[in-house]
Amino acid sequence: MTDVVRRFTDQSKALARDVLAHCVEEVPFYQLLPSEQLHGEILEVIEENLRLLARGLSSDQVPTREELALVVASATRRAEEGVPLDAILAAYHVGIRVCWQTITADTTPENLPEVLAVTDNFFRYLQVLNTVVATAYHEERQAISGEEQNARQALASALLAGTPFGDQTAHLGVSLPKHFDVLCVAIGAHPDETDGGPGTAIAARRKLRRVLAELDQYSLQPVLSVLDPSGGVILLPCTSQTQPGPQPRRLIRRLGQAADAPVTAGAAIAIPDDTPTAARQAGEILDLVLRTGRPPGLYRLDDVLLEYHLTRPSDAICAIAALLEPLNPYPALLETLEAYIAAGLDRRATAAEMHIHPNTVDYRIHRATALTQLDPQQPEGLLHIAAALAIRGKGSVNP
Repeated sequence: MTDVVRRFTDQSKALARDVLAHCVEEVPFYQLLPSEQLHGEILEVIEENLRLLARGLSSDQVPTREELALVVASATRRAEEGVPLDAILAAYHVGIRVCWQTITADTTPENLPEVLAVTDNFFRYLQVLNTVVATAYHEERQAISGEEQNARQALASALLAGTPFGDQTAHLGVSLPKHFDVLCVAIGAHPDETDGGPGTAIAARRKLRRVLAELDQYSLQPVLSVLDPSGGVILLPCTSQTQPGPQPRRLIRRLGQAADAPVTAGAAIAIPDDTPTAARQAGEILDLVLRTGRPPGLYRLDDVLLEYHLTRPSDAICAIAALLEPLNPYPALLETLEAYIAAGLDRRATAAEMHIHPNTVDYRIHRATALTQLDPQQPEGLLHIAAALAIRGKGSVNP
């Protein structure tokens, strides 16, 4: 054992308390820990590190993960407690720096080669520490996160199925809000999902992770969801049943940005016990919005009130949809009529949208009127055409 290493070993007991004092002074999070924990468990871990470091200095070897069992256990407990990883790593860096300053304080030209060799050992020990501590921490956080995510999904599934959910709320340690804003969501494909290659599934999973990360930023309360890359159901905490506010609409826009894909949602508000009914209505709204070709965004019943009413089952629904059956053999006529209605009966806007001449629009509308006996220029004809288009949903009857 060299003089430098012997001096370090002899000072290790006092050095442990010095390291602890510097950690408390320099790492703000450690100032929040109870004195009992600092002078008990934390000091014990510091002493174990100094023992391993001293042994490594003597043998010129770094410890294995198994030999760092106490350090691994400490990192796991810090992860359970929610201590930030940067605070833990900062404390280890402070400890190594204090030890290095102590061991190099009496450096002379004669012992400089020995000090340089010891310094290399310090850096190698710190490298091992960083790896072992970060790995143990992330393994525990991933396990906790997985358990929490599974518990959230179980609670969301129970709410949507209308089954008892008391056990799940107890497991999560949360209380349910007075109301949920129930969102049925459709997530479009990311550009990287459309090539059909081996990266398609990876792109879909990455898209979903970004969406879930955005959801975690929405509220202090956990946002419950059952989602896959194509969409699903989101249960947003909601304080008011009559005034949902603009936040959900902004959320859908942010989810679209996070996914880098179109995101469309139907929404309905309900108390927790009525979640299945709200989800059913939100799903019907979403289906109607998608079938009628509306742009991405969030839609409530008020946004599609007439179309929603017209598409409910009734004796008249098939008859109304059949009003446009004469156009089935002529898809160009049906497409032009639909674009004409959407453009507010503006022939030039219709022509620009379809990249055809306005005279072609006039001809097709005239031809459609002759075949169906419904004139979009007349209030009654316009009402019947709009109703039939809503029921057909992009050309398919859906009674």
